[in-house]
Amino acid sequence: MRTVFFVTNFGGGVLFTVACIGNIILPFCWPSEATPYSFLGGILFLLPSTVYTLSEWRAFRKQDGRLERRLGFVCLGLAAVILISLVGHSLEAVQKGLFWANDIHSLFVLIFAYFAFCGYVRVRRLSAT
Repeated sequence: MRTVFFVTNFGGGVLFTVACIGNIILPFCWPSEATPYSFLGGILFLLPSTVYTLSEWRAFRKQDGRLERRLGFVCLGLAAVILISLVGHSLEAVQKGLFWANDIHSLFVLIFAYFAFCGYVRVRRLSAT
């Protein structure tokens, strides 16, 4: 299970870090496509995504249980943020008369379930040892 979590989280972290770098570079290469918010988002999320990705690699490479448990708490925090946004968007969709707004809700439910499961397993398994 540790390998599955590492591959998924490390791959997602690398993709997110590359997306942040792309958002920082975008205004300089294609100014008509950029917004100030994409540039600012790239700046704000670059350091945390890089630190998370490198921590994921270090926890897997060194078999560091303490770091892996901390990453489990980060996964639980991400799951909480996704759940809050999912509930907010779902309530907005219900107010507009829609039961399920679109397929993006299904994607968010899957991402929430993954982060919640990953965090739960990491925190639970490593606190018992």
